[in-house]
Amino acid sequence: MTETMQTHPMEVDADHSSIPIVDLSEKMKTLQCEESNGTTRSCAYLKNGKLDFYEPKLLLENHMLIAQKIIFFRDFRYKIETTHDLHTHPLEIPPAYLDVIASVIQDSDESLYALTSRINDLLSPYGRDESLSHKFESAIQKAIEQVATRVKYGLSKEVYKSIKNTTDKMPWVRICL
Repeated sequence: MTETMQTHPMEVDADHSSIPIVDLSEKMKTLQCEESNGTTRSCAYLKNGKLDFYEPKLLLENHMLIAQKIIFFRDFRYKIETTHDLHTHPLEIPPAYLDVIASVIQDSDESLYALTSRINDLLSPYGRDESLSHKFESAIQKAIEQVATRVKYGLSKEVYKSIKNTTDKMPWVRICL
């Protein structure tokens, strides 16, 4: 059997001296975080009364293997742009390059249009043919739809409705890819 301990507005710190919760909350708002270079910066952990922790994303395109695959894709794209008549033929991303697209779109919260545009810019060779850019955007969009599914974290309407004593006025946002 586990016991729960109830706390009062006054908490006890390690020195057994009392600290009001309000003061503790203020200290948490301006907690100093030490950087790897020895400097400190202020970390905001409480935002709108909730615990908030920001962790910067690791950009997979900076990983050596992904960067190499991006270079291979740029070479492939340059060859396609210079040797094929893409003005009349549809373009598809070969399966060999779907993994690089999957890697660089992972955990993105961008809209499909913004994501497609960003990936097109990332995978473009230097001096790309701008007249063919829309063809590659279309092919990249198809590849994204092929390798990725948008996942929305949180409660679905069905789960929310199954919980007792909830409000009927919950604003639901439809998320589209």
